[in-house]
Amino acid sequence: MDLVVTTSPIVQQGFIDKAIESVKHIPFLKKFIVCDGLPQTANALINQKYSIYKEKVKRDYPDFTIIESPDHRWFIGGIRDFLNKSEAKWIFCIQHDVTAPQGCDPHSVLETKPDDAKILFYNHKPMVRPNHWFPLVEDCVALPFKKTFGWSERIFLFDKDHMKGILEKYNHKKFIERIAYNQTLHRNSDLEEYWKIWRCYAIKDEYHTHLVGKTLR
Repeated sequence: MDLVVTTSPIVQQGFIDKAIESVKHIPFLKKFIVCDGLPQTANALINQKYSIYKEKVKRDYPDFTIIESPDHRWFIGGIRDFLNKSEAKWIFCIQHDVTAPQGCDPHSVLETKPDDAKILFYNHKPMVRPNHWFPLVEDCVALPFKKTFGWSERIFLFDKDHMKGILEKYNHKKFIERIAYNQTLHRNSDLEEYWKIWRCYAIKDEYHTHLVGKTLR
């Protein structure tokens, strides 16, 4: 399993340290940081601040491979940039303003996951129907997972080849999770057919913390 941390121009430049600190106990094959590029409208001050931030990240994390996008590609573009760099089967992804559940063990998650799972994620709070933004398909009572249509891309595990296949077929200008959400808006009665595209499960009773970073503007 490889680790990928996604970052972009952020006001709170220390948040990425908290994100990485929260997963430092997890053994990974390789570790990556994907740095999104700046939009063309970014002014000189933002360019300077972001350059200083990226240089600090490189200095503080020499054991990470840094992937810098030449332009503003959002989350989905950064993951696309990353997918061809990793040789691992499974990827652990965390955004720069998120901390993982304390002591989380993604290797144990993979050992116990349902056979058909391709995306597994740590939610930020318990899922309560019908108010959650994506539908709960099934509570796997005997397993520590909930089958869902959709997921949170703040922190999740995914099968790399499965994700590559999805992104070759579907697109969104900003986010991957939004593709699945948009599909739910137009779904017919056969939700299972839509679920087979994504194969998502929430990890029960383990919740991430969203630090709510702000973008430099």
